[in-house]
Amino acid sequence: MKLDSDNSVQTTLQRSNATAMYSKTINQHLGLAVWTNEHDRVSYQKLNHHTLSLYIEGGYSTRAPDKFCIFPAGHQSEWEVGDSQRFEHLYFSDALLRRIALETFDVDPRHVELPDTTFFNDQLLLQNCKNLFTQSWDEPENHLRLQEQTLSIMTDLLVRYGIQSISKQDYRSGLRPTVLHRVIDYIHENVDKKISLDVLAAIAGISPFHFVRMFKISTGETPHQKVMDVRIKIASELLLAGRSQLDITIACGFVNQSHFSRTFKKHYGITPRQFLQSAR
Repeated sequence: MKLDSDNSVQTTLQRSNATAMYSKTINQHLGLAVWTNEHDRVSYQKLNHHTLSLYIEGGYSTRAPDKFCIFPAGHQSEWEVGDSQRFEHLYFSDALLRRIALETFDVDPRHVELPDTTFFNDQLLLQNCKNLFTQSWDEPENHLRLQEQTLSIMTDLLVRYGIQSISKQDYRSGLRPTVLHRVIDYIHENVDKKISLDVLAAIAGISPFHFVRMFKISTGETPHQKVMDVRIKIASELLLAGRSQLDITIACGFVNQSHFSRTFKKHYGITPRQFLQSAR
């Protein structure tokens, strides 16, 4: 999916009065953006990707905060924009949506179809989107989390709106112990490097979409949470061994010392310095 193509939501909005407050391309299939607009007319023509839109501020009374719209691929519409409004967009390709349906739910991709729906409420979807849009998108360690959260939202869309025949029961078997050990061993051995969801899923021998679900069933954590837990655990051991915070930052894959200190305090509730003082 090329978000800058002529029939993308982003390109359409860029040609209007709308202003992109934040935007991020996760990969060729996924993108995020936060927009503002006012006193405008916007026309969407035969979109080449799906868009989940969440209104968060302003707009007409029917477009109250926390309401969603789904613009499926091929969507066409005309919009009158009055007072100032702020809205969030999640963009994803049709190919990715159908791949999730096939690999996660074993559903024939031909049976996948998102509805063209405007201004609806969905509390579960709302909470997941707020979690997605309220974090920092620029810090490298959040890339894995962004992938996980966007895949979770797309799975919810499929289950709740895209395919009527999808079974909504959880997958409860989890990963086999030997597979889980291989994945966690890899995390420990590569703690100083960027760890991608695709690589972890390949080690497990399943799709990334299925892997996130199965990993959480097995461990109670998402892959991102596990990676950060391993990094912090190793970091605390290195602190007690007398290593400098700079050495630990490099050895454990943190962006910089500030990122290390911030993550450490979030995990333990105290700074690395306070941790050392309490240990002594």
